[in-house]
Amino acid sequence: MRLFILCEGLTEDRFVKEILCPYLQSLNIFAIPIIFKQSGQLIKNIKKADDNAVIALERIRSGFPSPEHINDSEDTAPSKRIKRILPEYSKTLNGIEIAKRIGVDRIAEECRHFKAWLDGIKALAMER
Repeated sequence: MRLFILCEGLTEDRFVKEILCPYLQSLNIFAIPIIFKQSGQLIKNIKKADDNAVIALERIRSGFPSPEHINDSEDTAPSKRIKRILPEYSKTLNGIEIAKRIGVDRIAEECRHFKAWLDGIKALAMER
């Protein structure tokens, strides 16, 4: 089954290519990302976070029922919150690396909307 996924920018495109594609291929689903809006963000390397940064990030996460709830406005989006704590953070580079380490299964455990989306794709593949 081929699945076309509309991506807002390079970060989403990389997430699909590097994280979702390998996961979905094991289910015989071949995801094809299509970018409909390019981001001009520069890619930077992030330095190792110190203990204070880790504590600040954990405090943000613990203040919400799930990671999906953190994204409540453009100014308080997760990447903006992280960048305030770690100015070297780059969503297009570091966000993908973090998501790879976490893994699709763990992300689905924490994010019910993402899980529902994945489950819907799996159900479509099973109907074939």
